[in-house]
Amino acid sequence: MQIKGRWQNLLPLLCLLLMAPAPGWSRENNLTATLALRQEYDSNLELRETDRRSGWYSVLRPGLQFSSRGRTDQWQARYLLGFRKNHTTGGESLDHNFLLSGEKAHSARRQTAVVNRFYVSDDSDFGDEPVADVDPQLSPRRTRERFLLNTFSLNSRYQFAARGTVTMAYENRVLNNRVGTRDDYMRHHPRLIVSYGFSPRC
Repeated sequence: MQIKGRWQNLLPLLCLLLMAPAPGWSRENNLTATLALRQEYDSNLELRETDRRSGWYSVLRPGLQFSSRGRTDQWQARYLLGFRKNHTTGGESLDHNFLLSGEKAHSARRQTAVVNRFYVSDDSDFGDEPVADVDPQLSPRRTRERFLLNTFSLNSRYQFAARGTVTMAYENRVLNNRVGTRDDYMRHHPRLIVSYGFSPRC
């Protein structure tokens, strides 16, 4: 009988603990689907200095994006698929645009971010954002060249003073040309940045 009475006293306290908010466990998750139809006109279809020929494209672009936000971190994954139809030549192609990014606050002074971008296309402006290092230059004879580009970056930022930060970063870029004359490459960019403001902020 005495044990039963103790449980009766603990039961309301246990219920309150279970119903209490736990900000460390809560997350905000969002899943978004998109569908876009884009019309493009290219005044120099084969990227030539002379004998230019125009082209008209239709691009059907379905996309899917997932984001998750917690108290100290946030993550995002986005994938765009482009069905491209060339009405001038009758050709078709399939473009891919994938993004994965995340940020984490380890403490009030230290944060880490990671980003990975992946493209497969013959259009250096695919996905409404220019793709660096793959924009072909004009030449007497050149056509659109299909490429695969993957860019990975990681950086960690630490605030060692009220106006001072140190950032360690690394970026890796891999370009693989499926067809064409441009050279493939793999680039590594490690960086160490120390900044300090000697004068007070206005």
